[in-house]
Amino acid sequence: PRFWRMDQEVEKKRSLEQDESKEEDSTKKQRSEEPEKKKNRFPVEEDHGILVYLTNTPPFEGILKQRYSDFLVNEIDQEGNVVHLTDLTTIPPEDLKITLDDKSIQKMKEDLVVVVGQEEVSKFEAFIAERVVDRSSEIKFAFEPRPDKTQRATIHRLIKQGWEGQVDTSTDEEMRVVVQFTTTGNQRGKGRKYPEWPADKPNFLSFVLYKENKDTFEVLELLGKFLRTKPGNLEVAGTKDKRGVTCQRVTAHRMPAAKLAELNGRLYGFQVGNFKYVPEKLRLGDLQGNSFNIVVRDIQVEQAIVNEAMTQVSQTGFINYYGLQRFGTGEIPTYGVGIELLKGDYEKAAHQLMRPRAGETMECIDARKFWENTKDPRKSIPKFPKQLFIEISFLKGLAKSGANNFLAAFQALPRNSRTMYVHSYQSYVWNHMTSKRLEISKKILAGDLVIVEKLAGNSKDEEEEADEDEDSRHVTVKHVTEEDIQQGTYTIFDVVMPLPGHSVQYPTTMRDAFKEFMLKDGIDMDGMVHKIKDFSLEGGYRLMLQKPKNLTWKFHRYDDPTIPLTRTDVMILKGQQLTENPQGKYLALEMSVDLMKGSYATMLFREIFKTSTSTTAQSLRNEEFKAKDSKK
Repeated sequence: PRFWRMDQEVEKKRSLEQDESKEEDSTKKQRSEEPEKKKNRFPVEEDHGILVYLTNTPPFEGILKQRYSDFLVNEIDQEGNVVHLTDLTTIPPEDLKITLDDKSIQKMKEDLVVVVGQEEVSKFEAFIAERVVDRSSEIKFAFEPRPDKTQRATIHRLIKQGWEGQVDTSTDEEMRVVVQFTTTGNQRGKGRKYPEWPADKPNFLSFVLYKENKDTFEVLELLGKFLRTKPGNLEVAGTKDKRGVTCQRVTAHRMPAAKLAELNGRLYGFQVGNFKYVPEKLRLGDLQGNSFNIVVRDIQVEQAIVNEAMTQVSQTGFINYYGLQRFGTGEIPTYGVGIELLKGDYEKAAHQLMRPRAGETMECIDARKFWENTKDPRKSIPKFPKQLFIEISFLKGLAKSGANNFLAAFQALPRNSRTMYVHSYQSYVWNHMTSKRLEISKKILAGDLVIVEKLAGNSKDEEEEADEDEDSRHVTVKHVTEEDIQQGTYTIFDVVMPLPGHSVQYPTTMRDAFKEFMLKDGIDMDGMVHKIKDFSLEGGYRLMLQKPKNLTWKFHRYDDPTIPLTRTDVMILKGQQLTENPQGKYLALEMSVDLMKGSYATMLFREIFKTSTSTTAQSLRNEEFKAKDSKK
C-alpha cells in the first residue's frame, strides 16, 4: 500500500471483531471499507493532510520514544546557541544594573531607527541618558505625531522591549508616543503589592528549565504555585514535547534567583538553573529552532538500508508538515474546536472541548460524563484531574460568567490556549493544501509564492496574534514567474504556502483549492476577519520543505531495552556514562539534527521510516517488542 496506516489497521481489526457478533457480513464489509465513519477511531497522519513523501526509500520499522529519554530537545536561542542545563546552584549578583550598552537595548534602538529615523532616536537616547541619573516621572519625552496606529504600536512595543518595567508609554491627543520613567516600586493593578525592586536592576530572571516527561504549561503552573506568582509571569519562547527530555529558557518577572534555586531539592521531573538577570522577557517565537537527539530502537532492517534513507533525506529534505501533536493526541482534534470558534458557534465549540472521548483514563471519562449530565461547572471542577487544566480553566470561566456564557469561558483561558484551537485549523488547512500542491509537482511552478523581504520590526503589539510555530507573518511575498524559473532565481526550497487569514496572498494555482476546502468546513476564506480579536486570523506563510541542518547519525547495539542510549543534561551534570554493548541483539539508530522553529522532528522521522508517528502506532510497536523480548 502507498501509506502505512498502523492505527487504522488496528481499529479495523477491533471493529470487525465487534461486528462479528452483531452485524451481517454485508454490514461488516461496509464498515471495514469506510473507516472514517467509525466512532472512537484515533486520527492518523492522513486525517490531518499528511499524505506525501519526498524520498523513495522503502519503509522500515523502529520504535520512536520507547523511553521518554530517547527523545531529547534543546532549544536554540536567537543567537544560535543551544540551550543546556549546566549549573544548578550559581546565583548571579543581586546588584547587577542595566546599562545603555546592553545588547537588547542596542537592538531596540536599531529597530527604532527603522520606524522613526536616526534623528528622533538620538534625541530619545539623550533623554534616556539624562534620566538614568534623575528618574523623575514628571519629565517626559514625546516622539513626533504619527497618525498611523501600527507605527505607534511598534514604537510602544520597542520601548517596552528595551526598558520594560522601567518606563511607561502612552499616546497623547496629538497622536504622539510619550515616554516617562516609572518610580521605584511602581505597582501595576489595583490592590497588588510587589516587593521593592531597584529601578536600575534588570526586571527579569532568565533561567533554564529542564523537564522529563512533563507538559510545559503543567510545569509552569507548578512553578507559579511554588513561587507564589501567576503562571503568566513566567514566559517561554515556545512549548516543548511532553514525552521527552527538554531544555528551554524561561523568564520570570522580578524574581530573585535564590528563591528559584532553592526549589531544586523539592522538584520532581524537572530542574532549574543557569540563572541570570536580563532586561527583556521572552516572547513566543523568540528562538531560532530546536536541537534534537533522538534514539529509535529495535530497527528491523540492515544498517545499509537505514544509511541510504538518512543520506537521501539529508539531500532531499522533508515536507514541513505540522505534526500530529499540533492537533492533540486524543480522539477529538483541536481544530474541531477551532472550526466552531471561527464560525462563532461557541456552544458547539464547548461541546467539542468537553465531551467524553475514547482513550482517556477512567477518571477523565467520568469527569467529562459528570459535566455532560449535570452542566454544573462548579460541581464539575473538583471531578476533573489536573492534567485536564484547559478544561478546568474553561469550567472556572463558566462558573464566573454564567453556565451558558461559552464565549466568556473561552476568553477566560490563557491566551496561548484559546488561540491554539484556531491556529490548529490553519495548520490543518496548510497540511492538506501542501499535499495537494506537491501531488501536482515537486518542482517550483509559476504562481507559487516566495518570500522576497522580511519586514523590519513587528507592527503589532504583544497582545495581538502570535504563534510560536509561524514561519513568518511579517514578510513581503511575490508570485513566481516563468522568467524566475528559467533564470533559476528560486528553488522549491524557497516556496511558501499560506496559513489562511485575512492578510495573506494565495498561490494562483491553489486559490480555488483553498476556498473549496475551507467551505466544506463552513468557513469563508475571504471572510477571516472575526468580531472576536483572538479569532481574527491575519494568516502567515510557512516554507513547504525543510532540509535538516547538522544531521548526523550512528548505531547502537543493546540487549537491555531499559538502559539509556544517549545522555541527558542531568546525566552529564552527574557524570553518568553510557554502557556500550557492541554485540547486543537489538539495533538502535541515534540521530542528531537541528530544525528551525515550528518544524517537527516527527515529520523527519516519518520521511525516513515511512511509517506512522502516532502514539497509538508507536505504542503498538512497543507492545510487540515487549512480547518478543520476553520470549527471548
